Amino acid sequence: MTRPIADAAVHGEVTVRRWAPEDGAELRAVILASAEQLRPRMVWVDLWAPADCDPAATVDGWNDDWREGGDLHVGIFEGGTISGGGGLHRRIGDDGLEIGYWLGSHARGRGLATIAAGLLTDLAFADAAIGRVRIAHDVTNAASEGIPKRLGYVAVGESACERPLGPADTGRDRIWEVTRAAWPGYASLA
Repeated sequence: MTRPIADAAVHGEVTVRRWAPEDGAELRAVILASAEQLRPRMVWVDLWAPADCDPAATVDGWNDDWREGGDLHVGIFEGGTISGGGGLHRRIGDDGLEIGYWLGSHARGRGLATIAAGLLTDLAFADAAIGRVRIAHDVTNAASEGIPKRLGYVAVGESACERPLGPADTGRDRIWEVTRAAWPGYASLA
């Protein structure tokens, strides 16, 4: 099955697009350079550390999954340089997608995660089957909480975390959602 949705969006100097195998080495370098900052919330960081890590093969696997109807893994690029990554994840049923995102240490504090989450929301709603988009974050993650607030998502509650926990996570997530009808498109918010 081929995915019906778009796999890239742009706003100014920021591009969110599906990873290409040739991005793998730079992606790994950004993750490893940012490992101390990412590790408390991102349990997958250390998977990129071994010398035999094959980033291009990982990206190929993500893209195979996407082509078969699975998750969309994207890079967040500013001026062509990798700033972080994100994704649209099929965790909440056939009519919804959950957004995940992270930034490298060099890219924090400039609003890139908000732009990327807005562009990912646009990509999610490019699929006519999607009626809602969710952002979930640990209740103690204040930096992540600001992103759905700025984008106009509505807090819909808290629940036990359904994703792998990082060492700083409590296991309790705050859930935010926006519906297709309520989403004005990122360009109108920027």
